[in-house]
Amino acid sequence: MMEIKFIPEGAEELVRELERIERRFPATTEKVLKDELRTIAGDLKRKTAEEINSHGRVKNKGGKGSTSTRKKKRSEVLLERSYAPGKVLMIHGDYRGAVTTKAPHYHLVEEGHAPGGWHAKQRRAQPVRGKKIVAAYMARRSERAQEIGERILEKVLDEAT
Repeated sequence: MMEIKFIPEGAEELVRELERIERRFPATTEKVLKDELRTIAGDLKRKTAEEINSHGRVKNKGGKGSTSTRKKKRSEVLLERSYAPGKVLMIHGDYRGAVTTKAPHYHLVEEGHAPGGWHAKQRRAQPVRGKKIVAAYMARRSERAQEIGERILEKVLDEAT
């Protein structure tokens, strides 16, 4: 493969600056993507809490005039707090990262499930529909992908310079 390299006269400063940015690019990209993953994890925690509260699970935690004094189930609290940013990896020249969850029942909430145990034996047992919290959030986020990409690119260039 042939490489063509040209340097216009008087552009040595620009070339040196671009080479410096190129050397710093991988580290700054990883840092900015890690920050973006933290933002996504925080948004998912908030969305999950809103979704659980909006379905009548927990209205008020008690006190005067409360409609319900039931506390959140341990599994609901676990799910709300379970999102965490994963590692940023470079795979075939692309930077990739994921938000992970530690909740063992996450897939049941997201995808839905058939009732099990004693509830499955009841005559009117209905399958539980998935809440699709993450899927809905990521769909809304993909609508703004251009804007998010530009913001990330600006952060990377600011960090690199």
